Amino acid sequence: MKNIKFFWFAVILPIFFACNLNDFEDSNQIIVNSDHITLAWDSPDTSSQESSVTSYKIFYREHNSSKWNLLTEKTDLSNLSYRIDHKDMGNGEYDFAVSAIYNNSVESNYHSSLDVTANPNTGWYILWLYV
Repeated sequence: MKNIKFFWFAVILPIFFACNLNDFEDSNQIIVNSDHITLAWDSPDTSSQESSVTSYKIFYREHNSSKWNLLTEKTDLSNLSYRIDHKDMGNGEYDFAVSAIYNNSVESNYHSSLDVTANPNTGWYILWLYV
């Protein structure tokens, strides 16, 4: 399996965070009371690889859970963002992740909001409380 290194950004209101995968012991809680959030990410550098990205999978899980749930697979590569509406998730604590799918059907490792290189530098998860 190919490993890729790319940054994943989450836009929660006007806030941007850079992320990769890590544990969530010291992650920062971000409180959100908006009716939606938008996740966005940079594409991986494939200039030295034989394959290119054909789609991205976007995942979520309840914070402190080990099971990732697929939100969507996105094939529109011209816009590397995805809007999530509160009505589809509900109130709760959530982690998010993205993986790249290459034209040779290889999937990258998940890159999540919990990475120590994120800003805040301990990673983050959201506490979504919207009434």
